[in-house]
Amino acid sequence: MSNELKRKAVHVSMIAWALLIGRIAPWQVNMICFLALLFNIFLLKRITSGTLEREAERQQGYSIGLLAYPAVLLMIGLIWHDKQIVMAIAWGAMAFGDGFASIIGQRVRSPKLSWNPAKTWAGFLGFISVAFPLTWFFVVGLLPESLREGASLQVWTTVIFIAVIAGAVAESQEGFVDDNIAVPIAAAWMTALALRFPQVFAPLPADWLWGLAAVTVFAVGSVALRKIDAWGGVVGWICSFCIFLGGGWTCLGLLFVFFAGGSLASSWKIDRKREIGAAQENGGIRSVVHALSNGGVAAACGVCAWLFPQEAMMWKVMLAASLAAATSDTFSSEFGTLYGRRFVNILTLRRDERSKDGVISLEGLAWGLAGSALVAVVFALGLGWTWAVGVIFGTGLVANLIDSALGAGLQRQGLMNNHSVNFCTTLAAALLVRVLWVIGS
Repeated sequence: MSNELKRKAVHVSMIAWALLIGRIAPWQVNMICFLALLFNIFLLKRITSGTLEREAERQQGYSIGLLAYPAVLLMIGLIWHDKQIVMAIAWGAMAFGDGFASIIGQRVRSPKLSWNPAKTWAGFLGFISVAFPLTWFFVVGLLPESLREGASLQVWTTVIFIAVIAGAVAESQEGFVDDNIAVPIAAAWMTALALRFPQVFAPLPADWLWGLAAVTVFAVGSVALRKIDAWGGVVGWICSFCIFLGGGWTCLGLLFVFFAGGSLASSWKIDRKREIGAAQENGGIRSVVHALSNGGVAAACGVCAWLFPQEAMMWKVMLAASLAAATSDTFSSEFGTLYGRRFVNILTLRRDERSKDGVISLEGLAWGLAGSALVAVVFALGLGWTWAVGVIFGTGLVANLIDSALGAGLQRQGLMNNHSVNFCTTLAAALLVRVLWVIGS
């Protein structure tokens, strides 16, 4: 058996531990995940002699995938400690879907995905066709019935299908977060939303047709002006409408500020950027991965604001903070590269090369401050000058610094790329708002 098949066999077989969900206390399940993380860090490589690692992982000394597997399950278990069926479904999507997608994709010849030529339709459809029935059987047939909280079989079938689709989409993205992180997080988040299934049919905003028309014009215009490719336009259209659902015209305006400001910043003095090797790839035309890495968190917050109206303001502030972080980061990198004079590594504060990952300048920080402030001001004009405006401004700027730190650390080591760093930056801004909200309440 090849190393890759051994790796996948172990990957899938670990689902057996999930049989304990519902049979032991949630804290005990989380403790098992924590112990598994320690095992993978200190013992797994010694026991297997590195046979579960890919060649590139052997060269760097460790495998981010093997470490992420138990770590992300632990995170999901802690976040949804009172709904551990969320962990069970996310675990199934990761173990079955991600485990079989690459095997099927490598062995069945089929067209490549238009949004990611590195992966195929066989792998994408294989993920869904394997993960859905196996996860369904695992959750419905093998776990205690009490976990399902009395919901009908039809409801749980729908929830699992939605989660698997989310996991398959996350797995198919190019240059995004490691699959062992992206798949379970996407599946868990969609499971948590789908668990409020009856609320999915809550009334749409009174002006939803106008909102739908606006985001359609926005998406079509962006594709026509070659600011984003066709598939990116479709995903951007979905994200935009999700933002409108919960955030209304104000939050949709924040998205426009980010997109228009980011496009302007990327094209500003593009010839000079090409000379110094700082121009955005593909001539500045954005794609699916750009839409998700910069707007995915905002879209999720928009849906949450719609589904949970009692907490709508919190989700709107989280949405705004994520876009403030994205705008701040874009302004810092695009304008700071051009106008910066003294560049230093954010972690060492030593002089470093212009436009390298994790390099900052005072001018770049000033532009980042302007980007975060711009989003905060637009939020205030739409929803009022409250303390939330300062939170949006501050968290956007702090997340921008987190972006630089990730760039100087993990990205330079090849453990992350620009898209995964951008996603983590917007997520960090939203989570900072959540923490401050809890502290202040």
